Amino acid sequence: MPEQLKDLKLRDYKTDIYESGSNKTLSSQAKKIAVNYVKAFEQMQEKSTGLYFYSNTKGSGKSRLAVGIGNALIDTYGTRVKFTTTTKLLDEIKHTYGGYDIEGMNTSQYLEAIKTVQVLILDDIGTERITGWVNETFYEIINQRMLSKLVTIYTSNCEIDELKHDDRIKSRIKGMVFPVKCPEEDIRTKLRQSDNVEIEKLLLR
Repeated sequence: MPEQLKDLKLRDYKTDIYESGSNKTLSSQAKKIAVNYVKAFEQMQEKSTGLYFYSNTKGSGKSRLAVGIGNALIDTYGTRVKFTTTTKLLDEIKHTYGGYDIEGMNTSQYLEAIKTVQVLILDDIGTERITGWVNETFYEIINQRMLSKLVTIYTSNCEIDELKHDDRIKSRIKGMVFPVKCPEEDIRTKLRQSDNVEIEKLLLR
């Protein structure tokens, strides 16, 4: 987990920060699913079922839920979890082509680590520019994880059918996840404002 996210817990996902009733309902349902997913993780793992958090709105809390699950799995079960945005993943793979190591691994070792980690959290799928190489890279990773019955958790700004990836990829994602609709409300600014209130108390005391 990135340093800024490693301490994020599911209890930190606040459902009362959303303004509209429908978004409060969606956030409560999404949090309930996330909490119960952790509780039932052994069964989810047996069924190789991940989650697909989606909403059209950026900053709606999708990544916070996914990271909260990842940290809970680490704390509760000692699960090996890898979190990365899709654009960062692709950039790091490209970086290894130049002979550079990522986390001490060359291209094949890095790809193998992504394919075999117990739980992979792919954040913001659908934001990357789709090319033939991107499609083939994602297909290789997702197909191998499907065959190995490994859990993958996604966040996205669109539903699976709206992804621009080819149908092989979308079909496999559909077969590997339970979709979770998230609120259509940006709370990132509100969370920053809340933090600023605490910071103001420290700086102006």
